Amino acid sequence: WRIAVNPQATQLAVGGFTSTVTVVDLADKQITQQHQHPTSDIRGLAYSTTGDRLASGGRDGMIRIWSTTTAALLATVTAHQRRIRDLSFIKSDSHIVSISDDRTLRVSPLTADPTGKNPGYSIALEKQLPFALTVCGAAQVAIGSSDNQIHLWNIDTKQQTRIFQGHTGSVITLDFSPSDDGRTGLLVSGSFDTSIRTWQIKTNTEEAIRVSKQSTANRK
Repeated sequence: WRIAVNPQATQLAVGGFTSTVTVVDLADKQITQQHQHPTSDIRGLAYSTTGDRLASGGRDGMIRIWSTTTAALLATVTAHQRRIRDLSFIKSDSHIVSISDDRTLRVSPLTADPTGKNPGYSIALEKQLPFALTVCGAAQVAIGSSDNQIHLWNIDTKQQTRIFQGHTGSVITLDFSPSDDGRTGLLVSGSFDTSIRTWQIKTNTEEAIRVSKQSTANRK
Protein backbone atom coordinates (compact mmCIF):
# COMPACT_ATOMS: atom_id res chain seq x y z
CA TRP A 1 0.00 0.00 0.00
CA ARG A 2 2.75 2.47 0.84
CA ILE A 3 6.42 2.90 0.03
CA ALA A 4 8.99 5.43 1.26
CA VAL A 5 12.54 6.12 0.12
CA ASN A 6 15.06 7.66 2.50
CA PRO A 7 16.66 11.04 1.58
CA GLN A 8 19.94 9.34 0.69
CA ALA A 9 18.13 7.02 -1.77
CA THR A 10 19.77 3.99 -0.16
CA GLN A 11 16.76 2.43 1.55
CA LEU A 12 13.21 1.56 0.53
CA ALA A 13 10.52 0.88 3.14
CA VAL A 14 7.34 -1.01 2.24
CA GLY A 15 4.11 -1.39 4.23
CA GLY A 16 0.64 -2.75 3.52
CA PHE A 17 -1.91 -5.32 4.62
CA THR A 18 0.43 -7.23 6.94
CA SER A 19 1.91 -6.53 10.36
CA THR A 20 5.42 -6.02 8.93
CA VAL A 21 7.26 -3.01 7.56
CA THR A 22 10.08 -4.28 5.33
CA VAL A 23 13.22 -2.24 4.63
CA VAL A 24 15.28 -3.05 1.53
CA ASP A 25 18.81 -1.92 0.72
CA LEU A 26 18.59 -0.41 -2.78
CA ALA A 27 22.23 -1.16 -3.62
CA ASP A 28 22.37 -4.90 -2.92
CA LYS A 29 18.57 -5.48 -3.14
CA GLN A 30 18.52 -7.29 0.21
CA ILE A 31 16.08 -7.00 3.10
CA THR A 32 17.93 -5.33 5.96
CA GLN A 33 15.16 -4.70 8.53
CA GLN A 34 11.66 -5.96 9.31
CA HIS A 35 9.60 -4.08 11.87
CA GLN A 36 6.70 -5.90 13.51
CA HIS A 37 3.42 -4.19 14.43
CA PRO A 38 0.42 -5.27 16.49
CA THR A 39 -1.77 -4.07 13.62
CA SER A 40 -1.99 -5.52 10.11
CA ASP A 41 -2.91 -2.45 8.06
CA ILE A 42 0.03 -0.08 7.52
CA ARG A 43 -0.97 3.00 5.49
CA GLY A 44 1.56 5.64 6.60
CA LEU A 45 5.35 5.51 6.11
CA ALA A 46 7.86 8.35 6.21
CA TYR A 47 11.58 8.89 6.72
CA SER A 48 12.92 11.84 8.68
CA THR A 49 14.79 14.47 6.67
CA THR A 50 18.08 13.16 8.07
CA GLY A 51 17.15 9.58 7.22
CA ASP A 52 17.96 8.25 10.70
CA ARG A 53 14.34 7.48 11.62
CA LEU A 54 11.40 5.75 9.97
CA ALA A 55 7.83 6.41 11.12
CA SER A 56 4.87 4.14 10.44
CA GLY A 57 1.17 4.22 11.24
CA GLY A 58 -1.76 1.91 10.72
CA ARG A 59 -5.17 0.72 11.81
CA ASP A 60 -4.64 1.10 15.58
CA GLY A 61 -4.03 4.87 15.28
CA MET A 62 -0.54 4.59 16.78
CA ILE A 63 2.67 5.99 15.27
CA ARG A 64 5.82 3.96 15.74
CA ILE A 65 9.29 5.35 15.11
CA TRP A 66 12.24 3.12 14.32
CA SER A 67 15.98 3.66 14.07
CA THR A 68 17.20 3.07 10.51
CA THR A 69 20.65 2.09 11.75
CA THR A 70 19.90 -0.20 14.72
CA ALA A 71 16.28 -1.16 13.86
CA ALA A 72 15.34 -0.35 17.45
CA LEU A 73 11.87 0.95 18.30
CA LEU A 74 12.51 4.50 19.50
CA ALA A 75 9.02 5.72 20.33
CA THR A 76 5.32 4.90 20.22
CA VAL A 77 2.96 7.86 19.85
CA THR A 78 -0.78 7.77 20.50
CA ALA A 79 -2.14 9.89 17.66
CA HIS A 80 -5.62 8.89 16.47
CA GLN A 81 -8.73 6.96 17.41
CA ARG A 82 -8.98 5.27 14.03
CA ARG A 83 -6.73 4.15 11.16
CA ILE A 84 -3.88 6.43 10.12
CA ARG A 85 -3.93 7.18 6.40
CA ASP A 86 -0.68 9.10 5.95
CA LEU A 87 2.02 10.86 7.96
CA SER A 88 5.21 12.91 7.67
CA PHE A 89 7.97 14.43 9.75
CA ILE A 90 7.78 18.22 10.03
CA LYS A 91 9.46 21.15 11.80
CA SER A 92 13.04 19.89 11.37
CA ASP A 93 11.93 16.37 12.39
CA SER A 94 10.80 17.53 15.85
CA HIS A 95 7.14 16.71 15.12
CA ILE A 96 5.05 14.29 13.11
CA VAL A 97 1.90 15.33 11.30
CA SER A 98 -0.67 12.64 10.49
CA ILE A 99 -4.17 12.18 9.06
CA SER A 100 -6.72 9.55 9.94
CA ASP A 101 -10.12 8.00 9.32
CA ASP A 102 -11.21 9.85 12.46
CA ARG A 103 -11.20 12.93 10.16
CA THR A 104 -8.50 14.80 12.05
CA LEU A 105 -5.09 16.24 11.30
CA ARG A 106 -2.77 15.51 14.24
CA VAL A 107 0.48 17.28 15.14
CA SER A 108 2.55 15.17 17.57
CA PRO A 109 5.80 16.37 19.19
CA LEU A 110 8.70 13.93 19.39
CA THR A 111 10.64 15.69 22.15
CA ALA A 112 10.02 15.19 25.85
CA ASP A 113 7.92 17.78 27.67
CA PRO A 114 9.38 18.64 31.13
CA THR A 115 5.86 19.28 32.47
CA GLY A 116 4.82 15.75 31.62
CA LYS A 117 2.00 17.00 29.40
CA ASN A 118 1.54 16.18 25.74
CA PRO A 119 1.54 19.46 23.79
CA GLY A 120 0.26 17.77 20.65
CA TYR A 121 -3.05 18.81 19.16
CA SER A 122 -5.65 17.79 16.60
CA ILE A 123 -7.42 19.81 13.91
CA ALA A 124 -10.90 18.68 12.87
CA LEU A 125 -11.30 18.19 9.13
CA GLU A 126 -15.11 18.14 9.37
CA LYS A 127 -16.67 16.18 6.49
CA GLN A 128 -13.41 15.55 4.65
CA LEU A 129 -12.14 11.97 4.71
CA PRO A 130 -8.38 12.47 4.23
CA PHE A 131 -6.38 10.10 2.05
CA ALA A 132 -3.01 11.76 1.40
CA LEU A 133 -0.69 14.26 3.06
CA THR A 134 2.51 16.07 2.15
CA VAL A 135 4.54 18.85 3.80
CA CYS A 136 4.78 22.09 1.78
CA GLY A 137 6.95 24.32 3.97
CA ALA A 138 7.92 24.80 7.59
CA ALA A 139 4.35 24.80 8.91
CA GLN A 140 2.22 24.08 5.86
CA VAL A 141 0.71 20.78 4.78
CA ALA A 142 -1.49 19.71 1.88
CA ILE A 143 -4.26 17.14 2.35
CA GLY A 144 -5.98 15.22 -0.43
CA SER A 145 -9.46 14.03 0.46
CA SER A 146 -12.70 12.36 -0.52
CA ASP A 147 -14.26 15.68 -1.62
CA ASN A 148 -12.02 15.64 -4.75
CA GLN A 149 -10.11 18.66 -3.42
CA ILE A 150 -6.69 19.49 -1.96
CA HIS A 151 -6.68 21.54 1.22
CA LEU A 152 -3.70 23.59 2.45
CA TRP A 153 -3.40 24.01 6.20
CA ASN A 154 -1.15 26.11 8.43
CA ILE A 155 -0.53 23.84 11.41
CA ASP A 156 0.70 26.73 13.58
CA THR A 157 -2.42 28.87 13.20
CA LYS A 158 -4.66 25.79 12.72
CA GLN A 159 -6.25 27.51 9.74
CA GLN A 160 -7.07 26.32 6.25
CA THR A 161 -5.47 28.73 3.78
CA ARG A 162 -6.21 27.42 0.30
CA ILE A 163 -8.33 24.90 -1.59
CA PHE A 164 -7.40 23.40 -4.96
CA GLN A 165 -10.24 22.20 -7.18
CA GLY A 166 -10.03 20.33 -10.47
CA HIS A 167 -10.07 16.61 -9.75
CA THR A 168 -13.30 14.69 -10.27
CA GLY A 169 -12.36 11.82 -7.94
CA SER A 170 -10.90 11.44 -4.47
CA VAL A 171 -7.32 12.71 -4.18
CA ILE A 172 -5.32 9.72 -2.96
CA THR A 173 -1.66 10.69 -3.37
CA LEU A 174 0.38 13.88 -3.04
CA ASP A 175 3.99 14.96 -3.31
CA PHE A 176 5.78 18.30 -3.13
CA SER A 177 8.98 19.57 -4.75
CA PRO A 178 10.29 22.93 -3.45
CA SER A 179 11.99 25.46 -5.71
CA ASP A 180 15.70 26.20 -5.32
CA ASP A 181 15.01 29.33 -3.25
CA GLY A 182 12.46 27.50 -1.08
CA ARG A 183 9.80 30.19 -1.53
CA THR A 184 7.57 28.28 -3.92
CA GLY A 185 7.15 24.73 -5.07
CA LEU A 186 5.30 22.23 -7.22
CA LEU A 187 2.50 20.22 -5.62
CA VAL A 188 1.65 17.02 -7.52
CA SER A 189 -1.63 15.18 -6.98
CA GLY A 190 -3.07 11.88 -8.15
CA SER A 191 -6.72 10.91 -8.04
CA PHE A 192 -9.24 8.12 -8.61
CA ASP A 193 -10.18 10.12 -11.73
CA THR A 194 -6.92 8.67 -13.17
CA SER A 195 -5.34 12.10 -13.70
CA ILE A 196 -2.13 13.58 -12.36
CA ARG A 197 -2.25 17.33 -11.75
CA THR A 198 0.38 19.90 -10.80
CA TRP A 199 -0.12 23.08 -8.78
CA GLN A 200 2.29 25.97 -8.17
CA ILE A 201 2.13 27.13 -4.55
CA LYS A 202 3.96 29.36 -2.11
CA THR A 203 5.64 27.72 0.85
CA ASN A 204 4.41 30.48 3.15
CA THR A 205 0.70 30.44 3.98
CA GLU A 206 -1.85 33.05 3.02
CA GLU A 207 -4.14 35.16 5.21
CA ALA A 208 -7.47 34.33 3.53
CA ILE A 209 -8.73 31.12 2.03
CA ARG A 210 -8.21 31.03 -1.72
CA VAL A 211 -9.85 28.59 -4.09
CA SER A 212 -7.98 27.60 -7.25
CA LYS A 213 -9.69 25.76 -10.09
CA GLN A 214 -6.81 25.87 -12.56
CA SER A 215 -4.03 23.36 -12.94
CA THR A 216 -2.02 21.53 -15.53
CA ALA A 217 -2.83 17.86 -15.94
CA ASN A 218 -1.30 14.77 -17.50
CA ARG A 219 -3.98 12.16 -18.02
CA LYS A 220 -3.18 8.47 -18.19
